[in-house]
Amino acid sequence: MSRRSEHHQPLESHSNIEVIGLSRMETISSIDSDATIDNLPGAGRTIGRFLSWLGSRLEKTMNKRAARLGLGPREVAGEIRQSTGYESVFSSKSETKILRNLCDRLIRLARSRVISTQLDALDEIVNLAIEDPLICAILASCDLNRLVTHYSEPDLLLSTERALGAVEFTHVHRVWEALFISLSSRRSRDVPPRLKEDVFETLRNPTTSFLAGRYYKHVIWCPHRIFNKFLNEFWDLYISVAARQPKSIEWSTFYSYIAAKSYETSHRQVIVNQSAFRGFQFLRLGKELDVMTLMYHIPTFFLEHFKVPKDNKLSFSALEDMYGFLCHLTKSSNYFNHLSYVIRLSSEERRKLKGIIFGERTSFVYNLLIIHLMKSRFDNFTANYSALKSMFVPLVYCAKLDSLEECTLAISLTAGLGAIHRYYKLAIFQAAQEVSMDVYALLSCTSTSNTQQDMTRLVRADENLPYLVPEPQIHTILYRISHSNRKECCIMQGTKNGVSRPRIPRCQHQDAFAADEMYLTEDDIMFIDVDGDGKPFCSTGHYPVAAYFSEEKPFYVARVDDDIYTTVEEGASTVTYLE
Repeated sequence: MSRRSEHHQPLESHSNIEVIGLSRMETISSIDSDATIDNLPGAGRTIGRFLSWLGSRLEKTMNKRAARLGLGPREVAGEIRQSTGYESVFSSKSETKILRNLCDRLIRLARSRVISTQLDALDEIVNLAIEDPLICAILASCDLNRLVTHYSEPDLLLSTERALGAVEFTHVHRVWEALFISLSSRRSRDVPPRLKEDVFETLRNPTTSFLAGRYYKHVIWCPHRIFNKFLNEFWDLYISVAARQPKSIEWSTFYSYIAAKSYETSHRQVIVNQSAFRGFQFLRLGKELDVMTLMYHIPTFFLEHFKVPKDNKLSFSALEDMYGFLCHLTKSSNYFNHLSYVIRLSSEERRKLKGIIFGERTSFVYNLLIIHLMKSRFDNFTANYSALKSMFVPLVYCAKLDSLEECTLAISLTAGLGAIHRYYKLAIFQAAQEVSMDVYALLSCTSTSNTQQDMTRLVRADENLPYLVPEPQIHTILYRISHSNRKECCIMQGTKNGVSRPRIPRCQHQDAFAADEMYLTEDDIMFIDVDGDGKPFCSTGHYPVAAYFSEEKPFYVARVDDDIYTTVEEGASTVTYLE
């Protein structure tokens, strides 16, 4: 058994930060260990996890109680703000003493052994130092050596360093105060070049960039539109710094600008709505940062934009965002380039993206295929059939994954696409034959099975169907209605919104039924007149559209009149239909 000690050197930026060195004991773990450490198996680990859970619950309860009693960092900071009034200049010794006592209370809270209380107190110190020069001066006169971290947690070390910097970096405060004066002056038409460069330098400097970001929050809503050019230049630099020096950026502040409710552009006097502005800025970030970097620093944005829905189908706007984002990342609009970029992610990276579309392989492949099918809008399916089949291969291949859940999902989503268009179905089956005959058999069973629905519901088409099949080419939309306990089906014409209940055969009103959609386009069909009296129907010599199979005998789609459809079997001289 050996012993190794690691000592962390104090941060050079501030001598006030004290880091407690920890020693590590290397031992041999056993399944019978009673140590309460997560990486050691045994009963001790279970107890340790329980104590961690209990401690977090107790911490939350204590923080809530402190907030109700006005003893928390947020409440103390609010009391300081209420005492100053921002516009007043205090000369009274008694008022200054009150503020000093409140600042001392805030510093004591920053020494709390509850980590969340420490973080809140340190964050409020930064905010107060920026908001009011008087408070900043009072904080500077306090004993800042008391800002000692009890744990060598990275977040605590960074927050402590920033709290000290917010008080001690007086040159940053002077630069931004001069900017505020310039922005509030009605005589000036622009920010002086020297002052602008000084402001930009506070952002470029890794040590002071967090302060510049906090100050930017106070000037972004400047009422004078003539300064929009400066604000946009600062934002462009902010994005550039985030790309080059991601560790120097305070990402929570950075994200707050992206999540702003609205933003006024410099070139057009219009207000861009929240989602459009966020999507636009997100695409700009995608030009310089990879998925994992963005995911690590602003996971909330990923979850808002690309969270996997319960039905695994992204909305149209989310599909457009995903497509644009991948175009920026890959510098290409090619389907296979987009696919390979995400598929190449390692298993560890994909685990970090759990619940997000880029981390769920089958869902990602399906949604990527959908948006590219929308973008392709094939005018001639016959001429583009080879490309169409190759696009379906990755989704069909997902059915070969080891995970039963992924396999089932892939089969379900693929079968749903096959029901949209006959060429999609043909491409899927031929792709399945190339991938695996087992997958082909599963798809064959799924495509012929019926999904039961309650009769009280109307049949609705998928909202994306008009995009997947070009609307000008749609000749007819048919619905195959079948009883759950009968082998016969009826065919009737409908619309993109489905077929209403009164048109369903009455014999099926009181029971479950299945409805399948069929889009017949001008490229797919040609009507042939059949005289049943002179010659029975024959399926050879052309390619009739199959409606269903009954006892291994096919029934084909037939049209009686312009809007009346039915089925016909091989050798039939007559047909039965419903008006």
